[in-house]
Amino acid sequence: QNGFTLGVVSDGDELAERYAGLVARYENTRVGSSSVHLRFGFESYHQQWNRSTLEELAPASPQFEAAEYERTSAPYRTRQNFEPEVSFTVVKPLTLSVCASFERFQNQYPLPHTEAANAITAGVRYHRNFEGDENQQDVSAEYKLRAATRELDSDFVYSRHRAQMRYTLTHGRNVVIDDVSVGAISGRAPLFERLYLGNSS
Repeated sequence: QNGFTLGVVSDGDELAERYAGLVARYENTRVGSSSVHLRFGFESYHQQWNRSTLEELAPASPQFEAAEYERTSAPYRTRQNFEPEVSFTVVKPLTLSVCASFERFQNQYPLPHTEAANAITAGVRYHRNFEGDENQQDVSAEYKLRAATRELDSDFVYSRHRAQMRYTLTHGRNVVIDDVSVGAISGRAPLFERLYLGNSS
């Protein structure tokens, strides 16, 4: 019922920047009962930016800098995150989760300084598998709300809604996957929390 994960990550596709670093996680799949799961996660990354991205984010004037950084964060050098999470299986295909995220990062501009984007995350997930004589079908849907507030000593105040639906059909060696993601964000959020178009997925 206890699991430990330690990994090395290098990803230049998911976000606007390439991030590389370490991921560590501890999971307990049975806290009192099999319907309660507990997880502690830690991430530590170092960022690399394309020159074109930095030029786009660079302020052209003090007035632009004030307006632009009211909308999002400056480029950052490092980012760390600690996340304790509890999830509950309500009924077999439905799971509820509550998570606290304590995220800190070091901005590069105008001078190196550290900011926090601490948030509470709540989510609901549906997952079900259907097996037939020839076909195997897998259906999953998930909705997550992430909210950062001053009460958590966060320098950013924002809310992000994200929903994902995924359908997988397997027939012998053939697999068809239909994956749809939608999201909306409001408030001032750091760059790694914003929604992107154009990656490989």
